[in-house]
Amino acid sequence: PLRGWRLDILLSHSAFAGRMGPGIRVALFSGIAALGLLLILVALFLYRSTERERREAQQRVTFVNQVSHELKTPLTNIRMYAELLEGRLDDEQARAKRDLSVIVSESQRLSRLINNVLGFARQGRGPQSLKGQRRSPNEVIEQVLRQFAPALERAGLSVSSDLTTQTEMLIDADAIGQVLANLVSNVEKYGASGGVMRVTSRVDHGAIRVRIEDEGPGVAPAFRNHLFEPFRRAESALTEGVSGTGIGLALSREIARLHGGDLQLIQSDKGACFELSFASIFIKSS
Repeated sequence: PLRGWRLDILLSHSAFAGRMGPGIRVALFSGIAALGLLLILVALFLYRSTERERREAQQRVTFVNQVSHELKTPLTNIRMYAELLEGRLDDEQARAKRDLSVIVSESQRLSRLINNVLGFARQGRGPQSLKGQRRSPNEVIEQVLRQFAPALERAGLSVSSDLTTQTEMLIDADAIGQVLANLVSNVEKYGASGGVMRVTSRVDHGAIRVRIEDEGPGVAPAFRNHLFEPFRRAESALTEGVSGTGIGLALSREIARLHGGDLQLIQSDKGACFELSFASIFIKSS
């Protein structure tokens, strides 16, 4: 930005020497020091900008690698169990049903991952558009819990629910279901050691508040401020070996805010407690 600028000093050596009194000398040295400090600050700013761009580029590469792996693993399981089911469906009905439940569970996991990736990609093209439909929040919550029932049972989690939001309202049921699926999936991944998941819903001043709690290890205090940042995952024994791309919570909060609500981590004595709030959306007529 300074390429077109030039500084010329038109002063002879003798005139310059005659003007170098003590006050002028201090002012000159102060100006040179200030200029040097300014150049250092500019250099630091350019370094930080370049370093941030480098990190973002690395995160994109890491994200693509993680997504590729995440897509490959469920598809491999689907293919393997489908082949096993095809070979023994007539002879072993009980085992066939078990294999079929794995196929369904893995298909749902793949669908959630794809929805998260597509939702995150849409964020770069502007606000996500919502599709309003009259649905009961209870119905959306119960549908998600039914989808996760086999996976939660395999993880050893018992589920208790207290749902008091039966009244229909105008929401994007698919988007809200996506948020709830991300939260329940996190309990399955990280909170299964607690053995319990509690889901409650209530109406508060016209807004719906849904809480999903577990009694697992919870979220490390040092990571709580970064929990909703994309691509951020806590580095600990809890997350080691657990699949994930680090965009689910960031996307979920964006969806909640589009519904006039929010997604927050609530302080709890044990485990993790997330609260999703949302209200009826308003569709503008064209």
